[in-house]
Amino acid sequence: MKKIIVFAVILGVLTGGIIFYTMRKAEEESAIIAPKILPGAISVEQGRWNDMLIPDKEPGRVHRKANNDAATILDLTDDTIVIDWDNWGVETFKKEKNNIWKRIDNVSK
Repeated sequence: MKKIIVFAVILGVLTGGIIFYTMRKAEEESAIIAPKILPGAISVEQGRWNDMLIPDKEPGRVHRKANNDAATILDLTDDTIVIDWDNWGVETFKKEKNNIWKRIDNVSK
């Protein structure tokens, strides 16, 4: 009888651990997969142009107001946005005190 109880306790602990691990892993994966969404339009200065980035209808996407350039948001924090332009490559913008986001890198495709 003791062996059955010990086995049941071990099985319960292992099962609980597996369930917890599975739930935790799913939570981490959904955070990675979830698209970064810009809450509203932002003013950006790229160096060669100034424009507004507008959230697209497709989640995780933005486009320039002045033309049809579109991009995927790779990373978004309170003061930094990293975007991958469909035709131009990856750029990083940092929010300044005046609420203008200025390009801070020189990376391109």
